[in-house]
Amino acid sequence: MLDGPMWGLTPEQDSKAVYRVLLTLLRLPGAFLLDIWWDSHTTEIIPRSIQLEDLANSGWHLLPLIVASCFLLLPLRELVNFYLHIISGACLSLSVFSAYHFSEEEISQPGARKFGSGYVKHHMTNGASYIMMTKIIRWCLDIKNPVFREICPQLYLLPLSVSFIGAPLEAVQWITNVTHGALAIFVGVYSFSILGKGVLYVHQKSIDYSLIRQELGLGALVLVVRRMMEPTVLGAYFLAQLLAQIWSDVLVLEDKSYIIQDSDWLVQVLVTLSEVIYSPMMLIAFCIFIMAVSSLLVAGTQALLARFANVAGAGEPALPGGTTEGIVTFVLGLQTGLTDLEMPGRVGAVSIIMFVVVASLLQSCLDITYPVLLSMPTVHRRFSRHIVPITLTLLLTVIPMWMVYALLTKVSSDLWTLVIVSSCLVTAVQSLGHLVTYTIIAWDCQQTVPSPNTDDYIFWVKGATKFGELLLAVAVVGGGFYESWVDEESTDWSMLNWLVLLSHCYFNIFTRVTQGWSSYLARRKTSERLTLLRVATEKELSDHGDVCSICYMEMENPSAVITDCQHFFHKGCLKKWLVVQDNCPLCTKPIVKSEEEKGERVAADAEEEGVTDFESEDNEEDLGQVKPAEQNLSEENFLSDSDLRRRTIRAEENLFEGD
Repeated sequence: MLDGPMWGLTPEQDSKAVYRVLLTLLRLPGAFLLDIWWDSHTTEIIPRSIQLEDLANSGWHLLPLIVASCFLLLPLRELVNFYLHIISGACLSLSVFSAYHFSEEEISQPGARKFGSGYVKHHMTNGASYIMMTKIIRWCLDIKNPVFREICPQLYLLPLSVSFIGAPLEAVQWITNVTHGALAIFVGVYSFSILGKGVLYVHQKSIDYSLIRQELGLGALVLVVRRMMEPTVLGAYFLAQLLAQIWSDVLVLEDKSYIIQDSDWLVQVLVTLSEVIYSPMMLIAFCIFIMAVSSLLVAGTQALLARFANVAGAGEPALPGGTTEGIVTFVLGLQTGLTDLEMPGRVGAVSIIMFVVVASLLQSCLDITYPVLLSMPTVHRRFSRHIVPITLTLLLTVIPMWMVYALLTKVSSDLWTLVIVSSCLVTAVQSLGHLVTYTIIAWDCQQTVPSPNTDDYIFWVKGATKFGELLLAVAVVGGGFYESWVDEESTDWSMLNWLVLLSHCYFNIFTRVTQGWSSYLARRKTSERLTLLRVATEKELSDHGDVCSICYMEMENPSAVITDCQHFFHKGCLKKWLVVQDNCPLCTKPIVKSEEEKGERVAADAEEEGVTDFESEDNEEDLGQVKPAEQNLSEENFLSDSDLRRRTIRAEENLFEGD
């Protein structure tokens, strides 16, 4: 099917891509019919009575759903065959319509039978159209019967030829009616054969569905609904409707019953979107379209960072790209009753939804960008590699601020407006904090010796950022309580508004306060514990003769400390480590022992060495050794673990020297 790779894909992938695109395009009419049925015919599918007329009306209202199911559920081969029959039926209908009007024109306009160039042209044009329609139908249906291959709708050449030689009008009309009857017989016979094949096909598929239903239960019905609501088809359907609406607005093909005072391009875009989202089906398609666009933007941001920043991989958002934006769109669409609003009131709801979606998308892009930005000073020394992540972070600072300005100047202030403003400003504050953190890290990387206070600077920048987010959350909650308790028009508050307000109170205020306070206490406790460690002297560092096992850099006085387990580290490195855990990176023992642990360790060492008074006397009696009587060991005379270790090392050195 394909001669070579396309878009950097293998031929097999190309074939699958072409197959998917073709199948999506062929299913678009099914989405259109399903939208019409859902919007206009769902209330009429149940018959009002058992009378024949009411039953026929309910069946007529089910017809769009049946045809839509054919478009949406048939496999590609059967779907193409279905299209070919539709094209053949359209050609045959056009031929019948042309033949009928030809005879009517001959009767109503006697002057049209006067021989001349117009007379010949009129007959030749109709004859050529009949021949062309016959060729198209023959190609579409691949009719094997030699008689049927030639008579449909080429049979209309017979009354046309009789009219051309000047036969009476009654004869022309009689032959035309006979031709109509012959074609009706042909269509009936062919339709009966096709109907039999269709019944067998439906029977086979019903058996397959029964087997699936026995295996999956209600999951089989979910599978069918999922097939009819294919995301790619709905997304393409929304895009087609949007392009058609843009074409109509540009060419002013329809008169609007409402007036929009503001002619700003942003308002015009919102108006166009609002006109497209007119039904529940279009709301679902809109959510899928938003998910697809958001996913493309997130993937594009990752590809841009990977290409120009030259990193192994960019950051990842909390959820897969586009998922959050699609869910937010659907929830807000239901909450605002978007499809039930009339224009231009629908524009306000769409503007709120789009601002929320864009704010969420900017946050997702920030989650991807900031890990790359903060790693650039240590990964790349060339500043040219830093331009792309810095530019993206600056845009993520400026765009939310512009959105806040546009929102406050064009939309009335309420709880949802405050939520959007808060989300945009939080993104801007976080982007600004990341830029300041990047500046600190870049400055530290330029130093010959890293500053021991870099971690403190970054901590306080993060603290200021979190404090700014907390202030914004408090402003939103305060505005919400003001609107619900003080404002006289707050009687329209719904349960969802209260849920949003309580969620802000818990997640954005209580959680931030508790996490921030816990982080501060942990850092203060770390600083207090570091003051208990002894600073290593120059001689000890010289005797140690090793680097810090955390940063692998040389240690100097007074930046190096000694833990209770006699390991040497930079004080700043150990401070970062203590925030994570309390055990030594080398031996996993506690870095700073408590007083109880120290006492237990001293007693254990004393017991192991056998230096108590009783053990000394027993040893003197057993071994016959004489020791000074005045030797009375107290708890202060016990050897520490480090002294014992040094004695052991010294003894081993003497042993080797003796050898």
